[in-house]
Amino acid sequence: MPSTEPVCEINRYLHQRPGRRSWWFRRRVPGDLIGVIGRQGWRYTLKARNREDATTEAIPHLAETNKTIELARRGDWPPMASEEAYALAKKWRAWCPMADEDRSVLGDPKFRSDAWFLASVDEFLAQHAPCVRRGTAAYECFTDHARTQCAIGDANNVFRTAGLPLKWTDIGAAVMATPRGPASPSTAARPVVIFDPDPENTHDLVAQWAEWRKKPDKTKYQVRAMMERLVGVTNINDLSLLNRQHVETWIKHLREVEKNKLGKPLSDTTVGANCDFLRILSNSPF
Repeated sequence: MPSTEPVCEINRYLHQRPGRRSWWFRRRVPGDLIGVIGRQGWRYTLKARNREDATTEAIPHLAETNKTIELARRGDWPPMASEEAYALAKKWRAWCPMADEDRSVLGDPKFRSDAWFLASVDEFLAQHAPCVRRGTAAYECFTDHARTQCAIGDANNVFRTAGLPLKWTDIGAAVMATPRGPASPSTAARPVVIFDPDPENTHDLVAQWAEWRKKPDKTKYQVRAMMERLVGVTNINDLSLLNRQHVETWIKHLREVEKNKLGKPLSDTTVGANCDFLRILSNSPF
């Protein structure tokens, strides 16, 4: 026999509209959660014309409001989408109050241990997103993305970018590691073509990423130009073969050789955008 518990609970929130043959699902937000959820209550007009049908129609509203209350009591309201967590992690990366020598050649902040990393994360969230607290899904989602925006040292003083596929971790670790030694190739197994001169090609990394993310042609053109420069400077068109030396050569070229439309050196923002797109492409699931 199916459970009658949801139906019994719905009866508390089912109200007939005055003078009409229609019904409302109406429920108050618990007083201690009004500030968190941001509203006094919920009211949904139901299409049903009798109480039995209205009860059935109201079941999804009961489930939705129960879920919202559960998340709010856990500190996970509003829920944080992956895209929101990534954007917040980018803000944290830019906020990190670090001197240049405490950042990698890619501009990523470096932390000597995971504890130092978490202390920085907690300080940033307290100032800029106090609703994202430890022990919540939003906090875990944010820190997962933040780890991709920095390098964290281990007991051997080796700095690595966490949470990324091996192919980018190898590049990132090579760029960020100290002391500087000979470059070593990535261990990625299969060739990954970064850029194909034929704009109609749909199999290179740029084209696959643009299709995956549904990017407009303008963005695709801009990223193609960035990656064409990378391939031209390094003579490497296989992501699995990129190493620290290649990346550093490319960044040096961007800073010292390339000019903008006005004939001036590229800004740090433009150089950073190039590096970010290399990171994004390297972290794509292809």
